[in-house]
Amino acid sequence: MERWIVLILGIASLLQIMFLPGLLVLLLTGTSGGVVRTTLVSFALSMVINFYLTAVLVSLGQFTSSSMYLIFAAEMLSLIFLARVELNRPLPALINAVRARFREHKNLITCRYTKVESALALLSLATLELFLYNYLSGLGSIFDHGDDVISWNRWAVDWYKGYFPRMTWNYPQLLPANWSISYVFLNESRLQFFAKSICPVFSLFMVLALYDLWVRKRDFSYLCAIPVTAALCMALTGGSMNKGYADVPVAFMAFMSVYVLLAAGDGEVSDNNKSIVIGSICCAGAALTKQAGLYVVGIYPLLCYLLVKGSFRNAGSFGKALKIASIYLLLFVLTAPWYLYTASKIAAGREDSEIRYVTHDIYLGRSIWGRLIDFGAKIKVNMDALLGSWSLQHMSGFAFVAVIACLAVICALLVYFTLQSLHDTLCRYLVALLVVPYFCLWIKYFSYDFRNLTLVFPFIGLVVGNGMYRRIKACQSV
Repeated sequence: MERWIVLILGIASLLQIMFLPGLLVLLLTGTSGGVVRTTLVSFALSMVINFYLTAVLVSLGQFTSSSMYLIFAAEMLSLIFLARVELNRPLPALINAVRARFREHKNLITCRYTKVESALALLSLATLELFLYNYLSGLGSIFDHGDDVISWNRWAVDWYKGYFPRMTWNYPQLLPANWSISYVFLNESRLQFFAKSICPVFSLFMVLALYDLWVRKRDFSYLCAIPVTAALCMALTGGSMNKGYADVPVAFMAFMSVYVLLAAGDGEVSDNNKSIVIGSICCAGAALTKQAGLYVVGIYPLLCYLLVKGSFRNAGSFGKALKIASIYLLLFVLTAPWYLYTASKIAAGREDSEIRYVTHDIYLGRSIWGRLIDFGAKIKVNMDALLGSWSLQHMSGFAFVAVIACLAVICALLVYFTLQSLHDTLCRYLVALLVVPYFCLWIKYFSYDFRNLTLVFPFIGLVVGNGMYRRIKACQSV
């Protein structure tokens, strides 16, 4: 196949995977709301829609290149029709609109801050640039490490070949199903770099969502959350952040469900209801990415009630209960099919469940103290990977103690800033419903790997960023 044909088909597959279906949903429902929000939400919605599109086509035996080309063409024509008003605008008007948006961001970034705030703002913007560079530098790579080869991409190849993946245990298939679309467009599963190029997008978009919340709410704590979230991802997920693992993607999808609610603000009831539905789709997307997302599904309707009060204000007690129940029903409809399908296979003896292994057998009967020792060993391994030639095993005793002391101070600061953030209503909700319960579950069942904690990284970042900014303001007022 000619290189230019490969390039065109690869770009078309990325448009299908990352933007087109979700963008059409936003345009049809009138819920776009700005370039950054539209980009982020389109990406999240597209991943969920593509998962079900792939499953339906595979079930019908129609997951072929010709089918996907027809769907892509229909979506492009629909997009042109829905965006016809914007496309008919004079070019100078479009340029002026873009310039106005850039000026708005520039004024926000360059407005007068204290020295500490300016330093944090520069650090946050540098973090965004670092994650953008991380994405660009990873273009052209393929799946080459651990689980992304032996599991996740193997499942994507199964989808591409036209059948439901084998030996999936209970692992959901949103990522492999989307990667397989790239293979179908190219009619070749060995051309992996387009599918692999999606992987670093999740971490980039996660910190970009925090930036957009800062722009929308003019709350500096969201900007403070960017370096905290980035540091957690880089330090505790190791080299897997850019690989084909599902940990950062499930954190992104979970955070997007809350981001949609926060970005909605206190608008019209109809707009709030649309935001709840869109957020529910993102939340279901988290559960369809990895099992950890099921926890967010369980508490998401409560978050809707607490964060989008305008949608429940005039409903009455029965109406509020009915609306919460309807959100649970929507989430069940979106998430249950895959889990019921895998449960039926496990019950029939055609699949094995991973639950007992990952919650019990993996620890080989070790006590809580033995697991604590293993936990310390994993910290050392991560630190060695992060420090490279300055790894702990090459350090002097004094340097080793200094590094451990720094880690202890960082952990103490995270706890301290979390406690400071409890003065904020949103942070109290996140700590009580998300951070603390999930952290306890992780300690009890999933502490064999830091990656299993990734789900709450953006929420920890948001909470710690809020507490950090509160202390900054308190010190400035003294």
